[in-house]
Amino acid sequence: MMFRKHHRRPEILPGIPCHDLPYVDYRHSARDCDVALWEPRDFSGKLIAVATDGPFCHVSGLAWLHGRLWSAGYEERCNGFLSPLSAEVRRHPRKISVFRPTLHLDERQRQAILRHLVGDLTGDYAWKNIRLITLGHLLGLRWFTWIPAYREMIRKQSLQTKSAICSQHIVRSFRRGANLRFVNKHDAVVSPNDLARSPLLHYLGTLTWQWSSSHAVRPAA
Repeated sequence: MMFRKHHRRPEILPGIPCHDLPYVDYRHSARDCDVALWEPRDFSGKLIAVATDGPFCHVSGLAWLHGRLWSAGYEERCNGFLSPLSAEVRRHPRKISVFRPTLHLDERQRQAILRHLVGDLTGDYAWKNIRLITLGHLLGLRWFTWIPAYREMIRKQSLQTKSAICSQHIVRSFRRGANLRFVNKHDAVVSPNDLARSPLLHYLGTLTWQWSSSHAVRPAA
């Protein structure tokens, strides 16, 4: 299905024009394991986006469960968290962009990824990873990232499974479920903007709650 372009906005990423995508249009062709990247909704989100050199501060995976489209991910105030994507788009129109893996995933791989996207939400939010990412992006401390002790901390944080940050949860789920690696980094220090820039994810559009001109009904959940 081809997505129609709506109101034009500046580039979402260098070389990729941003375009609005009504939720009702997206829902008709949404797939398990699509990826949602979120623009900042508050000051802390803006800090994360600036620190990681891009427009995004949060990422979640999308899953069909019992006929509804859900966002699955880790949030700093909620730990592992499931929420209806429709509710998030109503609250945050033009803040959530959807991406799709460019590589074909068969049904077995999708189900394996989903088991991790949803089943691994029982841990805590890994604040230590945020500190490690911040150190890695501060220009004055880039030298610190080459210290063996720092690299060992990253390795340990990437291997543990009792906590995660949003982007770590996504890359870990795809790696475990389908052996798909979006970026060449340890899981613990992958940022949402690393995922947005990955050539293995294709931008579909930025979700709005406006009614589509091709649908006379209110968007469903």
